[in-house]
Amino acid sequence: MNTNSSEQQYQKTTETLVETIKKLIPGNPQILAMNSAWDLFKVPGFKIDDGPNGPSYAQAAWALSKAQHDWRLEVANEPQP
Repeated sequence: MNTNSSEQQYQKTTETLVETIKKLIPGNPQILAMNSAWDLFKVPGFKIDDGPNGPSYAQAAWALSKAQHDWRLEVANEPQP
């Protein structure tokens, strides 16, 4: 088994999760208050297909935290009218 390939797939899945979550935040602001990645599965439109096993909870938890962090930074850095 190619470890590098596995690591790349793990990273790609995590990045996909972050982007998916960030796209859902505008219509589902409750995501910003979530503490558990399990709650993501209650959000309409949250779906990720990463083969038969899907992402791990660790990936989803990290992606939730990163998406929340990135979103807050992006909003804070938006030009004010």
